[in-house]
Amino acid sequence: MARAGRPRPDVDRLRIVGLVVLGLLVVVTAVLVWIAATRVPEVPAGASADPIPEATETYAPPPASEPLVLPPLSRLIVPDGADGAWRTASLACAPGRTAQIFATDDGGESWEQYGLGEVGAAAILAVQPAGDTLTAATLSADGCELGHALTFTGGEFWRDEPGQVGVPFVLPGAPQLRVGGNRIPLPCADPAGFAAQDGAIAVLCSDAVLRVSADDGATWSEPEDGRDIIALVAWRDGWLLAQLRQDGCAGIRLSAVDVEGAEPEEIACLAAFDGSEPIALGAGARLWAWIGSRIAVSDDGREWPEDWTRPLEPEPSPSRAPA
Repeated sequence: MARAGRPRPDVDRLRIVGLVVLGLLVVVTAVLVWIAATRVPEVPAGASADPIPEATETYAPPPASEPLVLPPLSRLIVPDGADGAWRTASLACAPGRTAQIFATDDGGESWEQYGLGEVGAAAILAVQPAGDTLTAATLSADGCELGHALTFTGGEFWRDEPGQVGVPFVLPGAPQLRVGGNRIPLPCADPAGFAAQDGAIAVLCSDAVLRVSADDGATWSEPEDGRDIIALVAWRDGWLLAQLRQDGCAGIRLSAVDVEGAEPEEIACLAAFDGSEPIALGAGARLWAWIGSRIAVSDDGREWPEDWTRPLEPEPSPSRAPA
């Protein structure tokens, strides 16, 4: 029989185990609190504090020694008067998705967002403003079928429209340019850009080279290497090109070229961009550029915000610890 006042061995072991478990709980709790206090939340790709809420594709341009490979066209910006424009990054169709479109009437300072859920649209392929109306070529959420929608209320309310948009667009995965009821064959499916001007058609395929047709796609010009074009728009009497890796411009060079494809004339150098972000150009009464999460407007294509033309600051080299 155990002597009074002395704890039994099994009780001692239980106390020791309890103290160890309690100590471990304290340590684990402290570690979890420290992690919660110091963890930096992840930001989704394409997210921005600017009023550009769509997540969009990004790609890193390869070194100058490697050819560019461009993703399919992923965004549109369409001018509507001097200070108005429409933009969308809802070009890809996905089941259950609702296409979104944004409108501005103050030169891009503020944007209003509208959804096309009431017409069941999951993607917007083209928009055509005309006075108080806007017509859109769409793909449906239930099968990605081609359709058309119309708004008389600045994007707030939409209805199905059996007609056609008069501006060109490409049906994803089909090497055709649709203009009204016409189908014009293209030299590549899912182009990175296209434009029509005075009966000519320019197409930018994934190889960053411009191809031009003057006979509705029956024949195409021989592509010229070395231009590294990443976007284009019909402008004045030809095309405005956005180019990378051009002599004298360490960013995106805007160049003008006529419909015959002569040597491009440099218009501006947007040195603050390296081509790793999506870009869309829109030409109307003024020229619009949407690069990454930033939008700017130019009267002549030459004058842009100062922070767009200032070269990127080089990343500081890591300091070496003394040997």
